[in-house]
Amino acid sequence: MRCATEGYVTTRTTLIARRRIRPSRRQQDAERIAIAWRTLRRGPAARGMRRYAWAPTEPQLDVGQMDTLDLLVQHGAWTMHEFAMALCIEPSTATRAIARLVDAGLADRSTHPSDKRMTVVRATQDGRAVQKRLALRRLAAVVEALEGFDSGDRRRLADLLERFIAGLDEAVLVRSSTCLPHRQTSSKPLYPSAAHVRHDSA
Repeated sequence: MRCATEGYVTTRTTLIARRRIRPSRRQQDAERIAIAWRTLRRGPAARGMRRYAWAPTEPQLDVGQMDTLDLLVQHGAWTMHEFAMALCIEPSTATRAIARLVDAGLADRSTHPSDKRMTVVRATQDGRAVQKRLALRRLAAVVEALEGFDSGDRRRLADLLERFIAGLDEAVLVRSSTCLPHRQTSSKPLYPSAAHVRHDSA
Protein backbone atom coordinates (compact mmCIF):
# COMPACT_ATOMS: atom_id res chain seq x y z
CA MET A 1 0.00 0.00 0.00
CA ARG A 2 2.82 2.35 0.85
CA CYS A 3 4.56 1.66 -2.49
CA ALA A 4 1.34 2.25 -4.36
CA THR A 5 0.83 5.52 -2.53
CA GLU A 6 4.40 6.59 -3.21
CA GLY A 7 3.96 5.61 -6.83
CA TYR A 8 0.83 7.72 -7.02
CA VAL A 9 2.56 10.68 -5.41
CA THR A 10 5.53 10.34 -7.73
CA THR A 11 3.31 10.10 -10.79
CA ARG A 12 1.20 13.05 -9.73
CA THR A 13 4.31 15.15 -9.04
CA THR A 14 5.69 14.25 -12.45
CA LEU A 15 2.47 15.28 -14.13
CA ILE A 16 2.45 18.60 -12.29
CA ALA A 17 6.08 19.21 -13.29
CA ARG A 18 5.34 18.39 -16.91
CA ARG A 19 2.33 20.67 -16.86
CA ARG A 20 4.52 23.50 -15.57
CA ILE A 21 7.21 22.90 -18.21
CA ARG A 22 4.83 22.54 -21.15
CA PRO A 23 4.24 26.02 -22.62
CA SER A 24 0.70 27.30 -22.61
CA ARG A 25 -1.13 28.09 -25.80
CA ARG A 26 -0.53 31.78 -25.14
CA GLN A 27 3.21 31.15 -24.83
CA GLN A 28 3.24 29.12 -28.04
CA ASP A 29 1.41 31.85 -29.91
CA ALA A 30 3.76 34.48 -28.44
CA GLU A 31 6.75 32.44 -29.61
CA ARG A 32 5.39 32.28 -33.17
CA ILE A 33 4.87 36.04 -33.14
CA ALA A 34 8.35 36.64 -31.70
CA ILE A 35 9.93 34.47 -34.42
CA ALA A 36 7.96 36.31 -37.13
CA TRP A 37 9.02 39.63 -35.62
CA ARG A 38 12.67 38.57 -35.59
CA THR A 39 12.39 37.42 -39.21
CA LEU A 40 10.89 40.74 -40.23
CA ARG A 41 13.78 42.56 -38.56
CA ARG A 42 16.68 40.30 -39.55
CA GLY A 43 15.56 37.82 -42.20
CA PRO A 44 16.28 37.81 -45.95
CA ALA A 45 13.20 39.95 -46.66
CA ALA A 46 14.43 42.62 -44.22
CA ARG A 47 17.83 42.71 -45.90
CA GLY A 48 16.16 42.88 -49.30
CA MET A 49 13.93 45.72 -48.13
CA ARG A 50 16.96 47.68 -46.95
CA ARG A 51 18.61 47.29 -50.36
CA TYR A 52 15.40 48.06 -52.26
CA ALA A 53 13.82 50.86 -50.25
CA TRP A 54 16.42 52.43 -47.96
CA ALA A 55 19.56 52.45 -50.07
CA PRO A 56 18.61 52.31 -53.76
CA THR A 57 20.34 55.58 -54.67
CA GLU A 58 22.28 58.33 -52.95
CA PRO A 59 22.08 59.23 -50.17
CA GLN A 60 22.19 55.63 -48.99
CA LEU A 61 20.68 55.44 -45.52
CA ASP A 62 20.92 52.69 -42.93
CA VAL A 63 17.99 51.62 -40.75
CA GLY A 64 18.80 54.03 -37.94
CA GLN A 65 19.14 56.98 -40.30
CA MET A 66 15.81 56.16 -41.95
CA ASP A 67 14.11 55.89 -38.55
CA THR A 68 15.58 59.26 -37.65
CA LEU A 69 14.41 60.88 -40.87
CA ASP A 70 10.92 59.36 -40.53
CA LEU A 71 10.53 60.90 -37.08
CA LEU A 72 11.76 64.31 -38.17
CA VAL A 73 9.30 64.38 -41.07
CA GLN A 74 6.39 63.09 -38.99
CA HIS A 75 6.77 65.47 -36.08
CA GLY A 76 8.07 68.58 -37.83
CA ALA A 77 10.51 69.69 -35.14
CA TRP A 78 12.01 68.07 -32.05
CA THR A 79 14.17 69.13 -29.21
CA MET A 80 17.10 66.74 -28.86
CA HIS A 81 15.66 65.46 -25.57
CA GLU A 82 12.30 64.66 -27.19
CA PHE A 83 14.01 63.01 -30.13
CA ALA A 84 16.17 60.78 -27.92
CA MET A 85 13.11 59.68 -25.93
CA ALA A 86 11.12 58.99 -29.10
CA LEU A 87 13.80 56.60 -30.36
CA CYS A 88 14.58 55.24 -26.87
CA ILE A 89 18.26 56.08 -27.21
CA GLU A 90 20.82 57.97 -25.17
CA PRO A 91 21.17 61.72 -25.90
CA SER A 92 24.73 61.20 -27.17
CA THR A 93 23.50 58.57 -29.62
CA ALA A 94 20.72 60.92 -30.74
CA THR A 95 23.28 63.66 -31.35
CA ARG A 96 25.34 61.36 -33.57
CA ALA A 97 22.25 60.20 -35.49
CA ILE A 98 21.21 63.78 -36.20
CA ALA A 99 24.76 64.78 -37.11
CA ARG A 100 24.87 62.19 -39.90
CA LEU A 101 21.65 63.57 -41.42
CA VAL A 102 22.87 67.14 -41.02
CA ASP A 103 26.10 66.23 -42.84
CA ALA A 104 24.01 64.72 -45.66
CA GLY A 105 21.89 67.87 -45.90
CA LEU A 106 18.72 66.03 -44.79
CA ALA A 107 18.28 67.77 -41.42
CA ASP A 108 19.27 70.98 -39.72
CA ARG A 109 19.73 72.20 -36.16
CA SER A 110 18.84 75.52 -34.61
CA THR A 111 18.60 77.09 -31.17
CA HIS A 112 15.23 76.88 -29.44
CA PRO A 113 13.51 80.29 -29.78
CA SER A 114 12.57 80.52 -26.10
CA ASP A 115 15.42 78.57 -24.50
CA LYS A 116 18.89 79.11 -25.89
CA ARG A 117 20.19 76.06 -24.03
CA MET A 118 18.05 73.74 -26.16
CA THR A 119 18.61 72.59 -29.73
CA VAL A 120 15.75 72.01 -32.16
CA VAL A 121 16.13 69.63 -35.10
CA ARG A 122 13.95 69.30 -38.21
CA ALA A 123 14.08 67.78 -41.66
CA THR A 124 15.22 69.99 -44.52
CA GLN A 125 13.35 70.23 -47.80
CA ASP A 126 15.79 67.69 -49.28
CA GLY A 127 15.23 65.47 -46.24
CA ARG A 128 11.47 65.53 -46.71
CA ALA A 129 11.86 64.73 -50.40
CA VAL A 130 14.16 61.78 -49.69
CA GLN A 131 11.86 60.48 -46.95
CA LYS A 132 8.85 60.67 -49.28
CA ARG A 133 10.65 58.80 -52.05
CA LEU A 134 11.89 56.03 -49.77
CA ALA A 135 8.58 55.78 -47.89
CA LEU A 136 6.74 55.26 -51.17
CA ARG A 137 9.18 52.52 -52.17
CA ARG A 138 8.64 50.76 -48.84
CA LEU A 139 4.89 51.09 -49.18
CA ALA A 140 4.98 49.71 -52.72
CA ALA A 141 6.81 46.61 -51.43
CA VAL A 142 4.17 46.10 -48.71
CA VAL A 143 1.35 46.54 -51.23
CA GLU A 144 2.93 43.85 -53.40
CA ALA A 145 3.43 41.52 -50.41
CA LEU A 146 -0.29 41.82 -49.63
CA GLU A 147 -1.41 40.76 -53.11
CA GLY A 148 -2.54 37.38 -51.76
CA PHE A 149 -4.65 38.94 -48.99
CA ASP A 150 -8.27 39.90 -49.50
CA SER A 151 -9.56 43.20 -48.12
CA GLY A 152 -10.84 41.58 -44.92
CA ASP A 153 -7.48 39.92 -44.25
CA ARG A 154 -5.64 43.19 -44.83
CA ARG A 155 -7.84 45.09 -42.41
CA ARG A 156 -7.61 42.37 -39.77
CA LEU A 157 -3.84 42.25 -40.10
CA ALA A 158 -3.60 46.04 -39.79
CA ASP A 159 -5.94 46.06 -36.77
CA LEU A 160 -4.04 43.25 -35.04
CA LEU A 161 -0.65 44.84 -35.66
CA GLU A 162 -1.90 48.14 -34.23
CA ARG A 163 -3.27 46.31 -31.18
CA PHE A 164 0.03 44.46 -30.80
CA ILE A 165 1.97 47.74 -30.84
CA ALA A 166 -0.41 49.20 -28.25
CA GLY A 167 0.10 46.08 -26.12
CA LEU A 168 3.88 46.49 -26.33
CA ASP A 169 3.47 50.11 -25.28
CA GLU A 170 1.65 48.97 -22.16
CA ALA A 171 4.03 46.10 -21.46
CA VAL A 172 7.33 47.87 -22.08
CA LEU A 173 7.50 51.50 -23.13
CA VAL A 174 5.21 53.14 -20.59
CA ARG A 175 7.31 51.54 -17.84
CA SER A 176 10.45 53.18 -19.20
CA SER A 177 11.45 56.73 -18.35
CA THR A 178 13.68 56.90 -21.43
CA CYS A 179 11.04 56.23 -24.09
CA LEU A 180 7.92 57.83 -25.48
CA PRO A 181 5.12 55.38 -26.38
CA HIS A 182 4.83 54.81 -30.12
CA ARG A 183 1.43 56.44 -30.41
CA GLN A 184 2.78 59.74 -29.05
CA THR A 185 5.65 60.18 -31.48
CA SER A 186 3.87 61.21 -34.67
CA SER A 187 1.66 64.12 -35.59
CA LYS A 188 1.83 63.70 -39.38
CA PRO A 189 1.24 60.64 -41.60
CA LEU A 190 4.35 58.55 -42.20
CA TYR A 191 3.38 57.82 -45.79
CA PRO A 192 2.05 60.15 -48.49
CA SER A 193 -1.22 59.25 -50.17
CA ALA A 194 -1.23 55.55 -51.09
CA ALA A 195 -2.92 56.49 -54.35
CA HIS A 196 0.50 57.60 -55.64
CA VAL A 197 2.42 54.52 -54.55
CA ARG A 198 2.83 52.73 -57.84
CA HIS A 199 3.44 55.91 -59.85
CA ASP A 200 6.00 57.48 -57.53
CA SER A 201 7.85 54.29 -56.67
CA ALA A 202 8.40 53.14 -60.24
